[in-house]
Amino acid sequence: MKLKVLFLSIMFSAVLAYSLESPVPGARALNRSVVHLENLNMDIVVYKLMDLSTGKIYEKAYDENGKEVILDHLLQREAFARETKYGKLDRRLFDILRTAGKNDLIMVTIWLACPDPSELYPRSENMTKADRIERTRKILPIIESATRPIAERIREMGFKASQGALAPFVTAKLTPDAIREISQEPAVVKIYGPTEDHRNSDYGTTTERATFAWLGGIDGMNTVVCVHEDDGVSSANPYLPPVVYWKPWSPNVEAHATGVAGVIASQEGLVRGVSYHADTLLSANFQEFGNLAAYDSAALWAINMGADVINMSWGGCAYSGEMNDRSRWVDYLIKVHAISIVTSAGNTGNCSGDTHVGNPGNAYNVITVGSMDDHDNGFWSDDNISSFSQYVNPVSTHNDREKPELVALGEDVLMLSTSSPWTGYINSGTSFSSPAVAGAAALLMDANDNLKYWPEAVKAILMASAFHNIEGPELPNSGGSWTAYDDKDGAGEIVVSTAVTAVINSWYRTASVTPSSFDPDGYIDYEDAIDATEGDTWRVVLCWDATASGGPNYSSDTLNADLDLIVLDENEIPVATSNSWDNSYEICQFVATTTQHYTIRVSRYRFDAGTSTYLSVAWARKEDVSPCSRAIDISPGDTITQGTYKGAMFWDDYNISSWTETGREIVFRLDVPYSGAEIQAHIFNNPYDVDIFILNDCDNNSAVAYGNSFATYPDAPAGTYYLVVDGYHGAISTFDITVSLVGEPNLTHYQPAAWPYPVFPRDTSDTGPYYGPLPPELPSDDTTYLNMMGTNNGSAPTDTIFRHQFYIDGVPTWWGAWAANNINPGELFIHANVPVMIKGGRHTIGDSIDVDNVIAESDESDNYYEHQFVWKPIEIQKEVPYLSTRPPDYGSGIYPNCDGYKFRRSGMYAYGVGIAPTTDDEDYDLRLYTDYSGSESGFSVLADGSYYAGPNVDFVVAAYSGTLDSIYPAVTRYLSGHDNYYIDATDSQDRLFVPPVMLSDQNLPPHRLLNIYEVQLSDTTEYYFYLTNSSGNANLGFGLFGPDTGYYGRGDFLVCGNSNGPGGDESFVYTPSISGWYVLAVYKNSSEDEALDAVYGIQIYSGFLCGDANSDGNVNYIDLTYLANFLFGGGPAPMPYMSGDVNGDCTLSISDLTYFANYLFAGGPAPNCCPTVSTEKETSGSKEK
Repeated sequence: MKLKVLFLSIMFSAVLAYSLESPVPGARALNRSVVHLENLNMDIVVYKLMDLSTGKIYEKAYDENGKEVILDHLLQREAFARETKYGKLDRRLFDILRTAGKNDLIMVTIWLACPDPSELYPRSENMTKADRIERTRKILPIIESATRPIAERIREMGFKASQGALAPFVTAKLTPDAIREISQEPAVVKIYGPTEDHRNSDYGTTTERATFAWLGGIDGMNTVVCVHEDDGVSSANPYLPPVVYWKPWSPNVEAHATGVAGVIASQEGLVRGVSYHADTLLSANFQEFGNLAAYDSAALWAINMGADVINMSWGGCAYSGEMNDRSRWVDYLIKVHAISIVTSAGNTGNCSGDTHVGNPGNAYNVITVGSMDDHDNGFWSDDNISSFSQYVNPVSTHNDREKPELVALGEDVLMLSTSSPWTGYINSGTSFSSPAVAGAAALLMDANDNLKYWPEAVKAILMASAFHNIEGPELPNSGGSWTAYDDKDGAGEIVVSTAVTAVINSWYRTASVTPSSFDPDGYIDYEDAIDATEGDTWRVVLCWDATASGGPNYSSDTLNADLDLIVLDENEIPVATSNSWDNSYEICQFVATTTQHYTIRVSRYRFDAGTSTYLSVAWARKEDVSPCSRAIDISPGDTITQGTYKGAMFWDDYNISSWTETGREIVFRLDVPYSGAEIQAHIFNNPYDVDIFILNDCDNNSAVAYGNSFATYPDAPAGTYYLVVDGYHGAISTFDITVSLVGEPNLTHYQPAAWPYPVFPRDTSDTGPYYGPLPPELPSDDTTYLNMMGTNNGSAPTDTIFRHQFYIDGVPTWWGAWAANNINPGELFIHANVPVMIKGGRHTIGDSIDVDNVIAESDESDNYYEHQFVWKPIEIQKEVPYLSTRPPDYGSGIYPNCDGYKFRRSGMYAYGVGIAPTTDDEDYDLRLYTDYSGSESGFSVLADGSYYAGPNVDFVVAAYSGTLDSIYPAVTRYLSGHDNYYIDATDSQDRLFVPPVMLSDQNLPPHRLLNIYEVQLSDTTEYYFYLTNSSGNANLGFGLFGPDTGYYGRGDFLVCGNSNGPGGDESFVYTPSISGWYVLAVYKNSSEDEALDAVYGIQIYSGFLCGDANSDGNVNYIDLTYLANFLFGGGPAPMPYMSGDVNGDCTLSISDLTYFANYLFAGGPAPNCCPTVSTEKETSGSKEK
């Protein structure tokens, strides 16, 4: 409880906009008044207080000495003293009788006791017009039975008497003695003296924002409005709906009533009434002022004719601010007969300059309207209250009543007239502000028919929505008692469109209540009624009826309940309150500090036992009512039929035109989402002269193009534009409008801030929205996810479906299609997480938008984008051939696309890598790189390459290369080939030799492509190299590379042997100029050999004796035997091999035995070993790098 007390204390410190010192500790003062008790000659200070611990509202009163008193007791004494002094006579009548002659006839209204018919026949929840007429029919006998005895008594006294039909009164002209005599009748409650009633004499539909309601289809259809005054409306005026007279035999047509009718329902193009589509106008022309019975009869006729709202642009002066019989009668009609009545506040010119609101405007239940001047424009900044508009509040117990409730345009009003041309003259007066509000009430009833039977709701909604504050301080947004902010415009000028919004959203509640309708704490809560967004301004109004029925407790029109209004947030903390004493409404306003629901609480401060009332709460949100706030949305290609007859009248001229546009205008909103297009706006089918303007802001000085029927604005920046159709020299017309954006789309790739490139791969799928960044390493032989983003940077949307396609190394891999036909300029499109398999190495990822070229674009050259990325290389093992699919083409990047590998040598040895296609249709190249460091770096630092044409084996060898332990081979397709290939890597570990060397049973099994040896050679020494193909039919070659460090492609040998074809032996001789370690590579030649098994031997000698086959330093028959054993007995080969080639044909065969034997035994020529050992570089099939 202590926490709640703290909350309430803190909140009310913020809620109240003004500070009142509380006379009671623990309570917050909500309101304070001084009650003057005239007949007791006392002034009582009264407080409305809220207990901060419970939230309960209660009263404390103190006399002049600060002593606490009970106000109700003093009020009873004051009433007794007043009745003792005046009896049942109205104060003004009492004064008249003091000076009247004995035979003077004085018009009086005698109010009579009568049961409250509204309690006998309460309103039904779903009342219809027929129900109301029937209800009135049932009430009339009750009233007639109350008035007949007094009327007959007056007639017996020799005077004429008229009985009220709708209310319990009798009017008569009586002498002073007769008045005193009739006042003694028990049934008489109050006698009122004579009243001199009179009329309270540019259309404000734009200022009042009625035109915005019209655009929403709310124009008064199915409503009947009554003009209640002495003269009649012209039924001949062609701009009015059908007019029906109370007294058709004596219509008494005059300009005043016709002008009032025009404000309500004129159908003329420029002089258009608020409720211009009303079905019928009832002219309740009661003929003469001064006779309440005539007023009553005319009103009865209107109700029976189905009137939904009655306008009374007449009244009498209230110099002292007191209510009279007119006000009481209006209050009775509203509560008992459930009819909305609007009346004018009155004009000072009719009352000798007095500024008190006149009667019946002082009535509790009526809507009283003052006058404002809009200076002939729809903008609010220069509006002011008319100097003639009466505004001083009526007197009341606590002097805190507020009148008028509303204001509307009543100064310099363009009027309808009674003769041709039926319009054109100007008049002023609250007579013409009142019908504007009556027309607004009809619009609310058009929006919801049920409001025809709830005048309390109509009043509450119109007040809640009247956010146009003209005079005095704004209603405090932090709550507080509104009566502390008394001003001339009441709640403000009507804002019809905001009121209609409240009705459409059902932002109101109605109820019939008695004291027992409240919960034990005295509350009626409308929980979570307001669904507010942070920053919204909301206004809440509570309206209820006073009772005008006569009876022992009420000698006058009485407010039988004092209700307070509280708005609570979701924590039940008050955010706004209204706590007057004497109003029949409360009003408060607040700004929502957070998005939440708010509860509206009606608090019973006082409710007289045995009585009832009707109440309504309504709430409205302050909304944008600027000229373009109700613009009709239009899109390119739309055709909309409209008419300026529903339009506002904000603008008469435009900055780029000299044309006078004094007609009504209709505003369309066009959103241009991209720059560069030409806006083309066209109006047609318009029988009258309306023009089209293109505005780049909601301002008539921001026009950028205009035309009589066609307006164009080329190269328009993206943004919101307003197309205004306005009437030349006041023209009003229907029309069709269409708009186009002319330009061409242009599809291209787009790189958002979080993306590394417009097209890029990732190692994982992502949920977006950016699908980034690029990972540090991309996986090889695993799923890669491709992403692309594009945009239309042209000046028109696309108009058909198009495809995009991903490419990997120039090969299409996946395509996607957009089903939408309108990728607007500036709009992005994305395709993400497309799974693909990509091998290690450097690859180009590309994407082509509109791959089928179905979109005609302003630039067809920017649809393709590509970028190279590096995937983690595949690590290959020593002498374990790796089979791979077709490698990528070279591509157009700085570095060639490639399949990429990693080979880690065994130690500081020479090594080699070779590739071979599996068929003879391929031409693949091999490069050796020294770098790889992630997804954007690698396979760029070239060591060397091998580029033999066709299906030849390519290889690269590396001599001793320092500390570098890994190398990165790369394979690229050269022009042709679609089949697989093998890659094989080896090093010289366990293959280091110093001549002489004789190796046998060396092996290159299937798919192995080369072996690497290191041989130490001395400079200037001639060395002989022999390769013997021991078994198999592989075409082997061998070559010498070096010396020492360096990278060497297949064609970079010092010397090689590769000329004797499949199964042949090879040899060469080489004399190094530098001593050192040289690399000897033995390799298969082409794709025809890669699958074969090859066994071979190697011999390396620095010199030999020709014919010395056994290497013993002698040439004799033992060598002949050794050679024969090799050739025919499976013995060892000669050492060196070519030492047995005694006939010099570079092969070993039986002819060498014959030649050798002839030398040894028959004197033949001496041995002459192979003089043609190869010293030429291999050139067959090589390509330039």
